[in-house]
Amino acid sequence: MQLTYMVTFGGGWMWVCLAIFIAFMAFFCAVSLNFIRAYKVDNYNSYYLALWGADKPGTNPVVKVIVSIFFDVYTTLMGVVTVAATIALFANLMESLFNIPIGVGSIIAVVMFTLLSMYGAAFLRKFNTVMTISLIAALAAILIFVITMRGDVLAQRMFDFEGGMNWSGKTLASHFGMLVSYCFTTASWGGSLSNYAENIHTKKDAIGSGILIGVMVASLFFVTSLIVLPFLPDAFVATPILSICKEYMPGVMTAIYWLVVMLSVISTGPTFIFNTSNRFVKV
Repeated sequence: MQLTYMVTFGGGWMWVCLAIFIAFMAFFCAVSLNFIRAYKVDNYNSYYLALWGADKPGTNPVVKVIVSIFFDVYTTLMGVVTVAATIALFANLMESLFNIPIGVGSIIAVVMFTLLSMYGAAFLRKFNTVMTISLIAALAAILIFVITMRGDVLAQRMFDFEGGMNWSGKTLASHFGMLVSYCFTTASWGGSLSNYAENIHTKKDAIGSGILIGVMVASLFFVTSLIVLPFLPDAFVATPILSICKEYMPGVMTAIYWLVVMLSVISTGPTFIFNTSNRFVKV
């Protein structure tokens, strides 16, 4: 339900939610990148060792081992779960779209993710940037169709702070509590960012890149929010955009949505694979 996080209470509160999210993400990414620059770390293990002060020459070896093992287990398990989910989703998409058996689709995903992760941080940084821009472009195509259908409803709700107060049955306070809790997950991005920060040389670079990351990710939330907003509260379902495309739009828009999902899957898998492999290649 991340797509409806920003518009649970309507368009007016959406701006507040987006502002909170950008502030959290830009702050944590900027601080993490500046920390990575200062300590010259290039993988999650060296990042967490420096973060916990276990990288110093006089550190108790037991403390260093405990920190390394804990974050090796944590990061690897998180990577396994995430990559397994992306492989499963890719395989299901291949079966749905091209009638390719699940097993074959899974093998294709593994091979593709492996090849993409082999070319290193510079390639993945550029690749993921292109994927993010492509995602925004594909979602913008869906948004254009939404505007032609329900542009008047969207315009009415864009700055309305009252109309959506009873849509979800939740209180505003509990919603913002969940949102802030979700925003705090961006504090863990430093471990992943450490793999791709070789071009961060100054504090200005770190702050600028942190803000850019926050703006790009928030742009995705903004576009998905605008797509969902005119169809609320009916769009409070597990897959709101897919439901909207199937129910209200021609088949080509559903195909564009599957392209969105495919792009997000292809960009997620190699990133998590490289996050782990970049650590263990040094071991």
